[in-house]
Amino acid sequence: MEAWQTSHHAKAWTESKPENVLGDFNDATFTHNGITSRFFRDGETYMIETDGPTGRLTRYPVHSVVGIEPLQQYLLETEEGKLQSFDVVWDTQEARWYHLYPDQELYAGDGLHWTGPYKNWNARCAECHATDFDKNYSPVDRSYASTQSEIGVGCEACHGPGEAHLSWAEKLEVTQSPWTGSTGAGQTGTGLTNTGLTETGLTIDIGAGGETYIQQWPAATPAASLLRTAIRCQAHRFMRPTA
Repeated sequence: MEAWQTSHHAKAWTESKPENVLGDFNDATFTHNGITSRFFRDGETYMIETDGPTGRLTRYPVHSVVGIEPLQQYLLETEEGKLQSFDVVWDTQEARWYHLYPDQELYAGDGLHWTGPYKNWNARCAECHATDFDKNYSPVDRSYASTQSEIGVGCEACHGPGEAHLSWAEKLEVTQSPWTGSTGAGQTGTGLTNTGLTETGLTIDIGAGGETYIQQWPAATPAASLLRTAIRCQAHRFMRPTA
């Protein structure tokens, strides 16, 4: 647990608090395409002033924080429940503000502007940064009432409900054995059983000489959705700072 608390998983999405915010909010500015964004504090609240959805300069409280390295990004709430990922991010290695897309001219009204649909956190990002996330989108009024068990990638985000995991662990000797690579009865030749595991979520065995492998289960089980989520999340890569 102690190791997890300082991990990238735990810091994938955090509250806007001094212990989490790494960027310079001492009235710092950054100009891109003629638009100057300002980073400051209003009392204890971290604030960003920048061009909003209409193009006018607007002040936003920093709703929450994404990541710790090599960059840190900040989420702004443009409408109730609607979170957008701001394109000007903090380079934790060079200690500077920079724009994720320096060669693009993205103004208000463009779908790729930070207030546009392609930068919406609820729909496009949050699933991989939270535990038990549900976007709860309403197509009627195009609003979000998203929920999650916790922000940040907790144990259950990958391993499934803790109760099921505990049940599996208590039956370890009869439900799981170290992978030897053999193709005995019930084996597929890859160390994966034909019948799959019970609905316990993603199971990673680091036994048998430290080899790590993922056991898979039939696609019809609820646990299969966890695997699909894991694949989507692990496929993403950090965007590196651009000079």
